[in-house]
Amino acid sequence: MMARFVNFRIRRCVYAATLGAALALPLAGCASFGVDGGAETEDSSASLPALLRVAGVTLEGGDALNAASLYRRAHELYPDAAEPLVGLGRALDGLGQTGEAIVAYRLALVRDPAEKNALRNLGAALLSTGAAEEARAPYGALLALDAEDHRALNGQGVALDMLGRHAEAWPNYRRGLEIAPGNIALSNNYGLSLAMGGNTEEGIQVLSVLARAPNASARTRQNLALALGLAGDLAAAKQIAALDLPPDQVAGNAAFYEYIRGLQPELGTD
Repeated sequence: MMARFVNFRIRRCVYAATLGAALALPLAGCASFGVDGGAETEDSSASLPALLRVAGVTLEGGDALNAASLYRRAHELYPDAAEPLVGLGRALDGLGQTGEAIVAYRLALVRDPAEKNALRNLGAALLSTGAAEEARAPYGALLALDAEDHRALNGQGVALDMLGRHAEAWPNYRRGLEIAPGNIALSNNYGLSLAMGGNTEEGIQVLSVLARAPNASARTRQNLALALGLAGDLAAAKQIAALDLPPDQVAGNAAFYEYIRGLQPELGTD
């Protein structure tokens, strides 16, 4: 049980970077989402596409607060449309109000159960809160709509990994990579999943390829360091970790790798 908890915690950290019952909230307005402020620049004669366009530009410009108000206004004028609620969810996510964003996505799905953006964003939001089991439903719905949705396969794999069900996650990543060869997110998550599931040698191979790429990110290198640490090669893990982290963090990470190995017999011992 402890090993599974540690797996779960690691996955939440790595992926900091999915349909429940409808909540009893007013369907004609979103005042209960708790977003105040923002000028209403559109009147009641504005078309839905125009409102969504202005709100989208506002959100892309980094003004999530005013974007939320604009999406709320669009929802008030067009209460049966799913799109304003999806946009509102994105804006609320941008404001760090993930719980309220989840409510918005679910309300969008009440209006259109096949709204792909609502399903995808709901899955990601649930994963970010640690609700991995719950997140599987939206990703499953996306795959029912399109069995070759590689992003949904990635999300399903992450959810299973967070639940400690690594071997079940692997076919999702493999299928995703068949559809989108070379996809960095899928490859990165697959490599780490292999390492977390005890297949450290193959996980290291996958992550090493990514870490050697010219556009390799610090996250990819740190995932490789984690895989090396789980394999017991602390010297190599420290060397990789030191490329991006100061010495005290490298030492702390190394101690953590050893701690995890002690909790998970499947990773082996020195």
